[in-house]
This record gives sequence, C-alpha cells and structure tokens, in this order.
Amino acid sequence: MTRLLLVADTDDVWDDVARLVDARYTVERCSAADLDAPTGPVHVAAHGREAVRAVLAGAARFASVTLVTGRRPPEPPVPAQWIRPTSGVPAWTGQGGGRLWQRSLVSAAADPWARPEALACMITELVDHTEGVAEPAAALRMREGARLAFVTGAASGIGRATALAFAQSGCDIAAADLDEDGARRTAAEAAYCGVSAAAYRVDVASPEQTAVVAERVIAEQGTPDIVMANAGIAVVGGFLDTGEDDWRRAIDVNLWGAVNTMRAFTPVLVRRGEGGHLVITSSMAGYFPARGQAAYATTKAGALMLARSLSAELAEHGIGVTALCPGFVRTNIATSARFAGADPDRAATRRREAQEAARRRAHPPEKVAAAVVDAVRRNRALVPATPESRVVAALNRVTPDLVTALARRVDLS
Repeated sequence: MTRLLLVADTDDVWDDVARLVDARYTVERCSAADLDAPTGPVHVAAHGREAVRAVLAGAARFASVTLVTGRRPPEPPVPAQWIRPTSGVPAWTGQGGGRLWQRSLVSAAADPWARPEALACMITELVDHTEGVAEPAAALRMREGARLAFVTGAASGIGRATALAFAQSGCDIAAADLDEDGARRTAAEAAYCGVSAAAYRVDVASPEQTAVVAERVIAEQGTPDIVMANAGIAVVGGFLDTGEDDWRRAIDVNLWGAVNTMRAFTPVLVRRGEGGHLVITSSMAGYFPARGQAAYATTKAGALMLARSLSAELAEHGIGVTALCPGFVRTNIATSARFAGADPDRAATRRREAQEAARRRAHPPEKVAAAVVDAVRRNRALVPATPESRVVAALNRVTPDLVTALARRVDLS
C-alpha cells in the first residue's frame, strides 16, 4: 500500500487528516526532529517551520511533497504542492511554473486544521497523481497560478467580451450559452490567447440543464475559480402592457438563471476550500426605475440583491462576489428583446430602433469586460460599469428622491 508520512513540529496537528486518509494509504507520522531517510518510496506532507525546513532539505528522497505553509517555498526536485492557508479571498497571483502546484486553503483565522476534508483531498490528489492516476484537469493551472472562468451568455455582448478578457489575462475558459455555435466561436477565439477553452450549450432558466453543465465543466476542465452568471434578456413595455408570459420569461432567465448558476457551482467551491469569485450581471435598471421596464428592472434588482446577499454569506469561505451593473452598452440584447403589448410589426420597428441606438452607443462591451476582470482581481462588490450607471449609483446614495424624479421623466418603452 502507498505510504504517506505526515510531518509536523507538534505531533497532534495531523490527527483529523490521518483519519481521513488512513483507508487509502499506510499513514506514518513523525516530528521534524525525528525525520530520517525513508526506506522505500514515501510521500510526505509537512506543516510547521521546522517540519517544512527538514522536508525541503531531504526532498529528493521522497516520492512527492506537500507543504502547508504561509510562505512560498523553493521548488523541490520532486512533484510538489504548496498549500497556503488564508482567511480571506485568495489573491490572484498569476505566477507559477515548474512542477509546483499552488493552492489556497480558506478557513477561519487561516487555520488549515479547520478544513481537514479539503486538506486531505488536496494531499490525495497529488499522491494519487504521482502514483499514476490521471493528472487532475486543474493541475496545469495549479502550477501556473492561473484560473478557470465559467461565463454564461458568452456567445455575444458582455459575456463574450468578458470571456475573452479573462482569456487574455491567462484564464482558461468555459463559455456557455443557449446559442451553442456562438459559444463555440467565443471559445475558439479565447483559445488563440494560448489558454484552454471549451463551449457548452445551456438554458440557464432550467435548473436541471444548468446542473448537468456544471457537472460536465467540473469533470472536463475542473472546478471553476470564477463563475459569471451573465445570461439575460430584455423585456420592454409598461406594467399594464406586460403579460404573465413576459414576466415569467424575464424572471426565469434574469433571476432564476443567476440563481440556478450559483446553486450549481457555489456548493462545489465551498467544499473545495480554495475560495473563488462569483460575478452576477445585474444592471443600472436594478437601481434606476425608469418607465417601460418594470419586468426587466425588477429581475435585475433581484439579481443585485442576490449578489449582495451572497457577498455577505460567502466571505467566510474566501469567495468574493461582484454585482455588475452596466447602463447602456453596445450589445445585441435588443435582438432577443420582448416588446410587451406590441403587435409583430410594431415590435419589429422598435427592435430596429433599439438596435440602432445600441450601435450608436459609445460604451463598448470590451470596457465593461475590463472592469469585470479588475473587479475580480480587487474583489470589488459593486461595479457600475458605464458612466451613466456610476452617476445614478452616486445619486442613489446622496439623493434617492432625485433619482425617482428623473426616472419618471425617462420612458424606455
């Protein structure tokens, strides 16, 4: 049976981990002072200043080395991983190379022993890979300090631009959309950046489809470090003109789509214990109640509150959450917009008008995408990503009554 040696400055710290891996390996334990040349191949995990120093000094003797320490160690001459305990959202270092896997273990007070299941899983992955099990899908990213970004609504607009911006920053990409051909085009373009990219078809309004796609992504590419719930549709029209079907479709895609995406991935991120980041695309409409968009604004306000609630709830797990609230952006959302209360001819005319207005709009989706990447790096909670959305967000803090008065004068129907 494979041998695993657990080394520490004090004897009792590995107790819970040892119990979890005891059925898989022959587990041996010793202190840094008692570490001696092993007989036969043995894998080693070490914690504590003296233990890490002793293991590094004799690393060439071991089959693999896991080092649980707050400081980046020198790279050993054998397969190795560095597990860095942290209590906050792990930094996006983007640095790596060689054979050293880099991982963060998030727990209260940066105590790795508070997450024995996650720690045991990390050790097991390296040991099993060294013993001949297929390399985990995320191993290359561990070595390079890179990340995997999953983006819905990635076939066009903000989703496409953000997927490409993440790819340009070194992230592998999982591009998802109801338009599978469009998602494939985005993935193909992302691959030109030298990253791994794959496309998936998903209707985020379906919790079953979203869960299946999440399982595929995790199996094929690994657990995403960044999950962006971006898919959305526009429903335009006054409240009295908006029928039940329009309301249900807006809620299903804009709100339930975000909920379904978060429910599919967040439990996996929490169990993994390595932190991560969630991005939920809301809108300036979520805090600017202009006339003619009651259904759209209601769902986007819900998405905004979902992001804020998750931000408060997931901070202890090292998972950051960003609410993206753009205003008018040059996208083709008008192509799929529903115009409540309008006959087909009138709807076609309004769609052309909306498309022309979007074409003339100066703020490109690439600028919004750059703001998203920056928000993930800096762990920003709210990103009003266009000039008008920033103005309205500021006014809401200072004089919400003025925002209401302005909204009464703006008719987007």
